[in-house]
Amino acid sequence: MQSFLSYHAHYILRGLGLAAIIFILSFARPYAQTSLPSVVSLNVCADPYLMSFAAAKQILALAPQSLDPSLSPFSDSAAQFPSSNGGIEDLMLLQPDLVILSPYTSANKRNLIEATGIPTITIDAANRYTDARDDILILGEAIGRAPQAQQYLRELDRSLKNARQDKLKQVSLLALQRRGMTVGKGHVLDDIMQLSGAINLGRQGNMAMSQLGLEAILEKQPDFILLSGIAHAARDRGSEILVHPSLRKQFSNKKIITLDAALTLCAGASTPRAVSQLRRAIADKTNLIEHHPTPDHVQP
Repeated sequence: MQSFLSYHAHYILRGLGLAAIIFILSFARPYAQTSLPSVVSLNVCADPYLMSFAAAKQILALAPQSLDPSLSPFSDSAAQFPSSNGGIEDLMLLQPDLVILSPYTSANKRNLIEATGIPTITIDAANRYTDARDDILILGEAIGRAPQAQQYLRELDRSLKNARQDKLKQVSLLALQRRGMTVGKGHVLDDIMQLSGAINLGRQGNMAMSQLGLEAILEKQPDFILLSGIAHAARDRGSEILVHPSLRKQFSNKKIITLDAALTLCAGASTPRAVSQLRRAIADKTNLIEHHPTPDHVQP
């Protein structure tokens, strides 16, 4: 077990002096150094990696969010595995050798899990594909599947390369969210735009997000407005700007691209799909405008 826990500083193992927890853990099965560690994941970004290169017997439970198609494009695959919310009762029953946390795991839950003495590793919700590549290799080492993780990464790189191989006219995009928020350098959606070969007009210095007023949005004059999983209708005050008459006049539906929001949760496993989807949408919209020009204020 020591060799398993010693990989860099990504394991977070803390003992507990509470007699009650020690008593419970005394019934836990011992971890054999020659076996593969069993895993419970509370990280929706790490789950596609586990499903791709972990041995099936290693996966005791995935994060419940992985079953939600609005949060994970791999929900169909995740449905084949059990899930857990990571409650202490579940962990005591499952007796994992490792729990995968995310940066957004609450401090209370993190402390409770670490108090049991169960080893944990935190895998980042990467905003850049290059960072996700490192996470994949780290996780592969942690679960004793380094060669399989390396092979998976080669296949993922190849998928991304294939998604970008066709020539595409370079266009400018402005990603809009509620209340006029847009994304810049360091945001996962910016990474997808850059990998797609598009120009992100939302970049302002090193800010990952910034807020634009209606006038500033119109002044930027992007080729297309990019929405991620947002219905083009006002559901509340926060989404009113997305259907403002001035915005709709300048950007008809032909100049609006929608990207599946589940593809923008974190960089990594979904990046090739996101790049492919965005590039297809750009190609389709560009051809539509070039071959069937209509005034911007006319609704198709």
